[in-house]
Amino acid sequence: MEKSDKDTRSKNASGIHPADAFDIVVSDDEQCAYLKIYHVDDVQIDSVLECLRNKKIIFGVDKDKIKTIISAKNSKLTEDELCIAKGITPVEGEDDDIFWGFSERYLRKNCAVVLPDELIATYKHATKGVQGKNIYGRTLTVSNGEKRRLHIGGGVRTVKTENAEEYWSTNLGIINTEKDHSEFIEVNSLLQVSADDMKAVMDIYAESATEKIIDYEIIANELGNHGVVCGIDQDAIEAALKKSASLSSDKPVDCVKQVVVASGIEAEPAKDASLIISRKENVVGAELSNGYIDFHELGYPWNVSIGDRVGYLLSSRPGVEGTTIKGAAIKVGKPKEINCKFDGLHKDDKGRLIADENGALIINGNNLSVIDLLTVNNDVALKTGNIHSEIPVHVKGHVKAGFSLESDKDVIIDRNVEDAEVRAGSDIVIKGGIRGMKSKIYSPSDVRVGFVENASIYVNGKLIVGGSIINSVVASNDTVIVGDKKTQHSMVVGGELTAKNYLEASELGSDAYSKTIVKLGIAQEERRQIILIDKEVNEIQEKLEKVTQIEYRHKLTPVADTKDVLFKLAITRKALLNQIDDLESKRLEVLTRLKETCNAKAVVKRCVYPGVVLFINDRFYKVRNKLGAGSFIFDKDNDRVVFLPE
Repeated sequence: MEKSDKDTRSKNASGIHPADAFDIVVSDDEQCAYLKIYHVDDVQIDSVLECLRNKKIIFGVDKDKIKTIISAKNSKLTEDELCIAKGITPVEGEDDDIFWGFSERYLRKNCAVVLPDELIATYKHATKGVQGKNIYGRTLTVSNGEKRRLHIGGGVRTVKTENAEEYWSTNLGIINTEKDHSEFIEVNSLLQVSADDMKAVMDIYAESATEKIIDYEIIANELGNHGVVCGIDQDAIEAALKKSASLSSDKPVDCVKQVVVASGIEAEPAKDASLIISRKENVVGAELSNGYIDFHELGYPWNVSIGDRVGYLLSSRPGVEGTTIKGAAIKVGKPKEINCKFDGLHKDDKGRLIADENGALIINGNNLSVIDLLTVNNDVALKTGNIHSEIPVHVKGHVKAGFSLESDKDVIIDRNVEDAEVRAGSDIVIKGGIRGMKSKIYSPSDVRVGFVENASIYVNGKLIVGGSIINSVVASNDTVIVGDKKTQHSMVVGGELTAKNYLEASELGSDAYSKTIVKLGIAQEERRQIILIDKEVNEIQEKLEKVTQIEYRHKLTPVADTKDVLFKLAITRKALLNQIDDLESKRLEVLTRLKETCNAKAVVKRCVYPGVVLFINDRFYKVRNKLGAGSFIFDKDNDRVVFLPE
């Protein structure tokens, strides 16, 4: 039978087992072992160490402490002084935390207002846990503190300390702590400035969340920090501060919302000069559109008598610059002036236009004349024959097939031109249209017409067509505009259209694939001129080569008249070289004009159909697929015509 430990151990001289002389007590958390001595004279350090080993206490054993306890004999020792083995106490990690600089009720009520350079909150970082170890040598694991994902927005300045971060406000504003469902801190300014910098509004509080009084100076500084320096309304701000203080005695206080604290000075735009034509039936008058009377006006040109008021020329008015609340000047453009010429009428000191003569009022752009007018009350036909006039002509009917109408001045036709010829020394207005293969229109100025079908028009100025151009030959040394506001549908279909500078049309071509040629600029003619110049230069250079050959032969084998021949050859050479210089100058002029035509442009408002071929200079764009609205321009870098969709 086995014996107990006490039975197998030998007794000391006093007859006491060593194990009975002391005891080792372990704390409940196994972090400490305490030595309790019953018979101090019978305790040996080796016995204690052996007992510790038997109990498997291997960590934190303090031999010096054991010696001290034994040496102390029966002196009273504290519990801590009796601890002979001690583990490492584990430390749990602490979660992060935010400590606000004011009562959180302000946050709950969304009225936590802070002044500039106020401490908003202190963020204490989460800490890591520290692992422990008990006296048996077992490791004790712990958790780290949890940390949140905290975002810092605008209006906040961060100051880092050893274990925390401090958040300070940079402006007068209200704290926002939620954005995109995540924790967030930002200070939104109470000030709102309009996009055009013309008005600033602010919610005005009487005090901040730290119970500091908000006064006018604080608000003025906030305005200055946002660049607001003009139009500040001090009276409105002070009245709002007073009102906000009286709204409620409870904290947090209420505010006065959307107070206009600054306003800019609006600019007064310049007013352009305007020319208004009035008739007896319309005393108010109608302003001219782009310098033109509406050619659909019934009764135009109008007969007037001496003293009749025919309209007004209203003077321009300069604008007045404005100022934004940030002090920026709002510029205004210069008003557009109208340079008018009057013949047979004058402008009085009130801007009224008064007829000085009896006659017809003719409007040519901004030029107004009261002049004699040849009026054809019916058609230009068999009863009238062809008309040749030195004064303006007004035909109230048609110009019939086979007849011609010529005038050194303006021509106005109320109806159509049908297979007839019309020539004018100035503007032509055809209220109807032009049709017929034999119809030809010539003008050194502008032409306005309702429609063009199977006809030819040659103008040096602008051609404005209210409707469509169909299967016609049209050429302008300036601009062609097809379609107006009154026209539901307009197009350029078939034929050939040439405009030096600009073309504007609703549609080009048709879904029937009609071949439609559009030429911009005058490049073809200028290219032809360059070719002719180059050809002539080559011919002169061939002559110079013959002169050189003759000179060489005479110098190689002189004869009796060599001196005279060489003299004549020198004169011939000089004349030929002068001709080349003149041709090169002409060539440079043509190239300069050609370069200017690169700015030519065609604008299509609705669509372009296959079958349209558009030239700019000697480059072309062949439309193979239907295109939408856009512009044709000349790409100088790549030397080609391109289409730019709208």
